[in-house]
Amino acid sequence: MINYFRRSRSSILSGRERRGTSSLKVTLKRAFIGLSAVVLLITNGLNLYNTYRTNREIVAGQQHLIAKEAADAVKGFVQEKLITLKVGTIAGLRESRTVYKRSA
Repeated sequence: MINYFRRSRSSILSGRERRGTSSLKVTLKRAFIGLSAVVLLITNGLNLYNTYRTNREIVAGQQHLIAKEAADAVKGFVQEKLITLKVGTIAGLRESRTVYKRSA
C-alpha cells in the first residue's frame, strides 16, 4: 500500500502531468494573446474610422468656408461692375438728353 501511494505520488509529480498543465498554460496564454490582439484590432479600427470621419467633416467645413469666401468675392466684383454700368448708363442718358436738347 505504501508502494501504491509512492507510485501515485510520483505519477502526480511526473513530467507527464506537468506537460499537460504546461500545455494548458500555453493554450491559455495563446488564447489570451489572440483575444487581446482581436480586441486591439477592433478598437484601432473603430478609432481609425472615427478619425477619418472627423477629418472628413473638418475638410468639408474648410472647403465650404473657402467656397463661401470665393462666392462673396465674385458677388462683390459683379456688384461693382453693375454699379459701374448703372453709373455709365445714367451718365450716357444725361449726355444723350443734353445732345438731344442742343440739336432740337
